[in-house]
Amino acid sequence: MGKRARRSRFEKKRTLPGSSPGTMAPQPGAPKPAIHVVTFGPDAIEETAAENAAAIRSRMGRSPVTWVRVEGVGDPATIESIGALFDFHRLSLADVVNVPQRPKGEDYGDTFFLVLQMPRSAEAATTGLELAQVCVFVGPAWVVTFQSCPDHLFAPVLERLRDSRGRLRTSGADYLAYVLVDCVIDSYFPLLEAYGDRLEALENEVIAGSTDSLATTLHDVKHDLFVVRRVLWPHREALTAWLRDDSPALTKTTRVHLRDAVDHVNQLVDLAEAHYDFGAGLMTLHQAFLQQKTNEIMKVLTMLSSVFIPLTFIVGVYGMNFDPDSSPWNMPELRWRWGYPAVLVGMGVIVLGMRVYFGRKGWIGKGRTEGTNSRGRG
Repeated sequence: MGKRARRSRFEKKRTLPGSSPGTMAPQPGAPKPAIHVVTFGPDAIEETAAENAAAIRSRMGRSPVTWVRVEGVGDPATIESIGALFDFHRLSLADVVNVPQRPKGEDYGDTFFLVLQMPRSAEAATTGLELAQVCVFVGPAWVVTFQSCPDHLFAPVLERLRDSRGRLRTSGADYLAYVLVDCVIDSYFPLLEAYGDRLEALENEVIAGSTDSLATTLHDVKHDLFVVRRVLWPHREALTAWLRDDSPALTKTTRVHLRDAVDHVNQLVDLAEAHYDFGAGLMTLHQAFLQQKTNEIMKVLTMLSSVFIPLTFIVGVYGMNFDPDSSPWNMPELRWRWGYPAVLVGMGVIVLGMRVYFGRKGWIGKGRTEGTNSRGRG
């Protein structure tokens, strides 16, 4: 398996030391923003694309709730224009552009700001973990979300709005924001379930006696779980900060749902820690199996060495200097024309035979069980 590629979530910030607060420095290659505006109420929903902040302004106020969905943060000028329209604090806009940020919640008076991290796929256990940053601004009658990637992360929420299922269409902006946050939190459940299944499969491979290449796979899974655990902890802090917000826009009903979301985060943290500990245990077990296998190999080689040590001593003492003229039994091959080439060929056959034997025993090479390339990455 090739070396694991470290993804952009571990890259350093592009802002330079001494830069002024609120400096926007997007990562090279960050996707350009695509703006979508969703306005809805109990009776209707309208979805349109917007080219700029002016187009957003023209669509606001048509329905009780407006959801501005921005996919991609690679153009600071566009992000600034949207921020100016809603009067966002510049520090929060810098957090939107400078990906990645630690999940957090900030109260800016009439606006509450959330930074979240969301897995892009539930198949990360086999394809590699990738996280997308989601920033949520919650206002009295609007919600603005910024996604660091153009993936359809909130497709389930859009389907609920279109189908008018539940109370989403009849509630305010605070409930929409809760539903978006709940979508982010719930996306970790199938992710951790996939990692649990992957760990069970790896456990079977460890017990089956896989080779050293399995260690790389175990390290990758363990590292991903460490990242998930590190990301989930501040989500709880962010939601708790939102619960402490005394804004009247945050209704009592939404607060009840937010407390349930905090409980879900606690469950996820416990699950991630359990999986991480399980992965660490598998790593220890794998190393114990490798050590046991090494001890078995050393035992066999020591036995072979014990047999040949006295023979080598005797040969060393006499030096094999026997005169073939004294007896026909004294190394007659010394007078054979092909004696020396025959000895070389015999030595080569012995070395090749030992190589094949050691390979079949799994002492050298890839062994009896191939290490699984669980990532498929080069």
